Amino acid sequence: MTYNINYTVDINVGADLNGDGTPDFAFSDGTLATNLHLFIGQYPNLLKAMNEWEKVANIDFHYDANPGQNYAGWTIMLGKLPLGYFGSTEANDSTYSGGVVVIDETQTGVTSLAYGVGFKTLMHELGHTFGDSNYFGENHPTGPNTQTIMSTTVTPPYTLTPSILDIEAAQALFGAAVHNTGNTTYTMNGETIAGGSDSWHAGAGETIVTVWDSGGKDTISLASYSGSGGGLIDLREGLDGTVERYSKIGNSWLYIAYDAAIENAIGSMGDDSITGNDLANDLRGDKGLDNIKGGEGNDTLGGGEILWYPFTVLSAHDRLWAN
Repeated sequence: MTYNINYTVDINVGADLNGDGTPDFAFSDGTLATNLHLFIGQYPNLLKAMNEWEKVANIDFHYDANPGQNYAGWTIMLGKLPLGYFGSTEANDSTYSGGVVVIDETQTGVTSLAYGVGFKTLMHELGHTFGDSNYFGENHPTGPNTQTIMSTTVTPPYTLTPSILDIEAAQALFGAAVHNTGNTTYTMNGETIAGGSDSWHAGAGETIVTVWDSGGKDTISLASYSGSGGGLIDLREGLDGTVERYSKIGNSWLYIAYDAAIENAIGSMGDDSITGNDLANDLRGDKGLDNIKGGEGNDTLGGGEILWYPFTVLSAHDRLWAN
């Protein structure tokens, strides 16, 4: 699916409806968006938000900065909304081939759209352009941002990607994207998460992402963490009911999307807890007092420095569990 995106005032936006000398737009429910202006200063963050959706589903956002008056597509503007709204979206018709998105830049935290509630709002409103009256429609799903960015939750924690339920819904609608097909190592150093063609850093607060990986033998590694204490790695995908499963060290959190298989784990120098999945996992604790638990697959479990049959590399202080 291709979505045309424009941040230039077009024929649908621009009338001064309240007499303050700035462009306005009246949504069909009576909401008046005022003080509208171009997205130029936030353009890199707009591209970043589009890219996060494109990584997980077969969506192609086409950007055109100079479409002219007869442009058919979505117009994204910054401005001010009433009633405490952070953003609002309205399609021109039932085909969702175009419409208007307004982000309220006056809300606390929305001044920067690079992370936090501002970036969550940007991804959320882009989701409303998808034309699905259920998950991406006005009947918002419920849950914390770590499960769905399409909820109306505007309190922390905030994510830098669509979350588990969002990815599942977008892939059901458009099909899954091909992304990071090689042997990818996702490194977590306590602030930044990086792997394959991806790199995320919140800039302020916590770096929280959900990864979609469509191939290869992949690894989550905490080995680059230089802080004190250990971390948590959980290779199981998705949610267990409403219970979240994630990897964490320092201020970095990583969730795994449904059907994204991550096979291997490498711990930090601290005391780690590592849980495998149903695949054949290679789980290495490195130094520290580690708890390592394999899943249903034919796993290799390893700790630190002392050899101890039948496991590959163990420390005398590690606890190893195998199903």
